[in-house]
Amino acid sequence: MWNIYGTSYGSNLAQTLMRDHPDGLRGVVLDSVLPATYSVPANWWNARAGFDNLFAACAAQAACNGAHPHLAQTFTRLVNRLEAEPLTTRVRDPAAGQDLDVVLDGGALIDWLRNQTSGTSSRPSRPAPSG
Repeated sequence: MWNIYGTSYGSNLAQTLMRDHPDGLRGVVLDSVLPATYSVPANWWNARAGFDNLFAACAAQAACNGAHPHLAQTFTRLVNRLEAEPLTTRVRDPAAGQDLDVVLDGGALIDWLRNQTSGTSSRPSRPAPSG
């Protein structure tokens, strides 16, 4: 028997387990539930639309456009460069007290930025660089 805790996309898996294998479950907690209509491709199209809106808003504001006149192109170049040559850094995990290697590639950057649109009040702070 399993106790399942499903958060965000994990809630989709938990719901699938509830449907397909109910006899193997003792308890289920669903937190930050994704709707059953959620699809990964739609999620990425929504993220793309969000970035495009951000770039357009910056271009339309004099101060932002002055500071970042080619934001979309700069961002695209950065993502492509990180995909070709990922950065690796060492950080200290404050909970475990251990150093960890963290790799940042273009996809990880996009995913991290996309995730910043989800509330941050319950998110732990990022690990401090070690060194």
